[in-house]
Amino acid sequence: PTVQVELGGGVPHDREWALLKSTHPFDPAAPLFIDKTHFSQLITHPSLAQLQVLFEADTAEVALLHLGQRVLEASLNTSKGIQAVEDFFNRFLVRLPCPLKLVHSFVPHQFTNVKGLQSDMRIHLINGATVRLLASELGRSIHPLRFRPNITIDGAPPWAEFDWCGKQARIGSATLEIIKPTIRCPAINVNPVTGVRDMCLDKLIQHHFPDLTQSEPSRF
Repeated sequence: PTVQVELGGGVPHDREWALLKSTHPFDPAAPLFIDKTHFSQLITHPSLAQLQVLFEADTAEVALLHLGQRVLEASLNTSKGIQAVEDFFNRFLVRLPCPLKLVHSFVPHQFTNVKGLQSDMRIHLINGATVRLLASELGRSIHPLRFRPNITIDGAPPWAEFDWCGKQARIGSATLEIIKPTIRCPAINVNPVTGVRDMCLDKLIQHHFPDLTQSEPSRF
């Protein structure tokens, strides 16, 4: 698959929509960074991984599939469609502290979990060789989607990505500036197919690869 990115931008429509706690303010005209704890996410709701989202960018039509079965179709261009999405997730997710609201952001802002850098737009890379080595060392099958990449790179040695920071990478006709490693949270413990927490991958990385870094052993 191919995608067109603009200068200074991210993957189109990535992290453009989010489910935010209804008690937390958000102004789409003046968006600010919001910590991920205020959103519905895999850490708090691993069953989100059981859903597949089909999104038609030109029409803002969205369809949700749960374990392969289509459970919702809606237009995000209408208040009725947005309400239908909110109603679905407020029923589907259990033990919500408060209702969720669907929020929409626009370039140059996206709902990232990285604060304090110049741009709010991110493209997330992972090294496929590192994932395969990690799986081999741990004796476990590890799906690359656990790390939620925009792009998976092959052809580089395992762990080479730790030397990419401060450098540039050419992918297709785009030049990407590599800013920093991703700090990994317990969301990687969730199986991206079943929606079940089936391993403590963040702790396993820290245990088996303690020399990666003293301060951020789980970044990957």
